[in-house]
Amino acid sequence: MAEALALEAFRIARLLVALTVLPFVVYISRDVRVPKVIMWYILSLIAVCASYFFSVIEGFAAAELMDLMQHVSLASAGVLAFVGAFLTKRQVREEGEVS
Repeated sequence: MAEALALEAFRIARLLVALTVLPFVVYISRDVRVPKVIMWYILSLIAVCASYFFSVIEGFAAAELMDLMQHVSLASAGVLAFVGAFLTKRQVREEGEVS
């Protein structure tokens, strides 16, 4: 029982840290060199935050569904980050050809 409570406390703390950092990342991203692409990375970070949220809910209700949602969120985060990386590479390559 104590281990389960400690795990839930960790999950909640992780979610709170992620949600605290997210607005700063969004604010700082305005000055990024490739602003059109940064949205993919922000969406990826939001998907990670969603997985943390589902992880917290998993301990209280609908464990199977929340576990599935957590994994779908993490998979989505990976796909979004991949798209962001691909578009970043393409945009940097295009800028190099223009210079």
